[in-house]
Amino acid sequence: MQKHLDKVLNRCYFYLKQRPRTEREIYFYLYKKATKYKINQKDINNIILELKEKSYLDDKKFIDWFVSKRLSTKPKAAFIIKGELKRLGIKDDLINEYFEKNEVDELELATKLLAKVNRRFINLDVQKRKEKQYSYLLSRGFKYDDINKAVEEFNKNN
Repeated sequence: MQKHLDKVLNRCYFYLKQRPRTEREIYFYLYKKATKYKINQKDINNIILELKEKSYLDDKKFIDWFVSKRLSTKPKAAFIIKGELKRLGIKDDLINEYFEKNEVDELELATKLLAKVNRRFINLDVQKRKEKQYSYLLSRGFKYDDINKAVEEFNKNN
């Protein structure tokens, strides 16, 4: 039976090789594969426990990785990132703990984002450009006050 579980564990390693995962993602991955690999709830819990002991699963490290990745590639407001983390199965207390220790400067992030996408709006008149900038930042989940300051600051400097 151990050989059978080793095969499932190897599948988990392959799944984890693609990107870090949360405990919930691994649980549902194993749950979907349960009939194929003939494993039960106890086996799933044992596999998850073994992955945690070997430090392949750590939701705190996942949060750190996810937020840094999200802020560098597809910047969004902390509110949106928190929602994405919840959908991935991270507990609220871990999310709140992370964001209390690591504050996200949304004003600076919004200003950098405007600089990055400015070429999209460069040929528009001033009023239309501001409308597009506001709607773009709103779609990224930023607060209206931060958007207002970022747009004014950005357009004053450019």
